[in-house]
Amino acid sequence: MKIRIFFSYLVLIVVVMACSSQEKEVAPDPKRKKDSQINSAKGNSAVIQGDWELTDIDFSAYYATLSTETRARLEQGMEAQLEMIEGNSSYHFGANHELTIESLSEEGEMMQSEGSFKFSAQQDSIYFILDSDVESYRIQVFNENKLVLTTTDTPDRTLTLLKSK
Repeated sequence: MKIRIFFSYLVLIVVVMACSSQEKEVAPDPKRKKDSQINSAKGNSAVIQGDWELTDIDFSAYYATLSTETRARLEQGMEAQLEMIEGNSSYHFGANHELTIESLSEEGEMMQSEGSFKFSAQQDSIYFILDSDVESYRIQVFNENKLVLTTTDTPDRTLTLLKSK
């Protein structure tokens, strides 16, 4: 009797998983990027190679979750930091998935972080591996000249990078 119940559950799980995977294949994902925005893995690696300048960091999604007082205090405190970082930070993506990030410290000195990057299997996300930390970003726009990344890791933010070389 126990074996029969076990096999019944097993069959049910397989059927549910099969139906679930078929629905995912048939139903279009509205968040999925257009073919023109995301290339193949080989194409993405080739297009991203080079130097990219961080031109904008947008924390508006994060700020929207805060109280009015907290938001005002954080925006005021971060404004000067963002102005210092935007336009003074660069990302170098190497041919062998090397990543070098240069940015100004709070003291105004140039700092450098080295690591690697990789694309997700679906080519809709990119991962920055720096030391033992992994930062994951969804790719919103990706072409030869512009890269827009979003993350829901706290704090939610959007990075806009423009290719410089």
